[in-house]
Amino acid sequence: MLLTDRFTYVHEPKTGGTFVTYVMTRLHGALVDVRPTRRRGPVLRRLGLYGASYYAEQRGATAGDEGWRRYGPLYNWNDHGTCSEIPRRHRSRTILATVRSPFETYVSLFLFGWWRRPESVRRFERIVPGFRRRFPGFPELSFREYLELLHAQCVLPSNRELDGEGVGFLTERFVRYYFRLPRTLRAPTYDAAAVLRRIDDSYLDGGRYGDDMYDVRFLRTASLNEELREFLLEIGYAEDDLEFVTGLRPVVPVGGTKVGFVERARSLDWHRYVTPELEAVVRRRDRLFFTLFPELDPAPAEAAR
Repeated sequence: MLLTDRFTYVHEPKTGGTFVTYVMTRLHGALVDVRPTRRRGPVLRRLGLYGASYYAEQRGATAGDEGWRRYGPLYNWNDHGTCSEIPRRHRSRTILATVRSPFETYVSLFLFGWWRRPESVRRFERIVPGFRRRFPGFPELSFREYLELLHAQCVLPSNRELDGEGVGFLTERFVRYYFRLPRTLRAPTYDAAAVLRRIDDSYLDGGRYGDDMYDVRFLRTASLNEELREFLLEIGYAEDDLEFVTGLRPVVPVGGTKVGFVERARSLDWHRYVTPELEAVVRRRDRLFFTLFPELDPAPAEAAR
């Protein structure tokens, strides 16, 4: 997540976070990575004291302040941390996040290929029963097989079969990121299952999800240039400093801290991977997205096409 004097940005993977990070780094002139310390930070994290670990780790993070005179320091900590993990001092500030069509996000995850890395394979072998038997061709998986692998990792057993009736992998992830979750007894983790079990048609139709969510300002990845610029203007960034944002091309990670620029995100062609059958599955299982963000539903555009 990015921590500033004005807001906190929660970086959910594959939703445009690299773009936001690039823009903020240019505006602030420097990005300070707050990395785990050898002792104190890890101990506090194991105890579930994420905020306390941030303050312990921040003391060791240093950088020049030549870019801070106007907008203050910009810290990157707990790269993909959730709302529940925001340090206490920053919780009263605006929480910013980006949201993307589930169809595009699933395809983006598939194409980016994190799941092929050795550390991911070790994780699959540990948490997916019969991983090698179920996916004998790994890592050469079809898109459908990849979705099956994603769902096999879900928190609730009822969500682990792609053709089942539970909620989707991205819905589980969304809940972990933006919902108020109770602590797991005697463990330094948050109990997403307690909220996930509530999600059904009555929960969505009745709008009860609003009581469980943090107050988050969501920007749409599809119009991120315009919406990010508008948000930053609202909170006091100078219009002249934001001129570059409007024409900035999509920013993608290319390894380590390096980024690249592309003309168009490959995931925009999601219909090449998502069959009508899989589209129906995603629409049913990740209904939470289309309830919260009806503009993410591509049905009208697809029908016209």
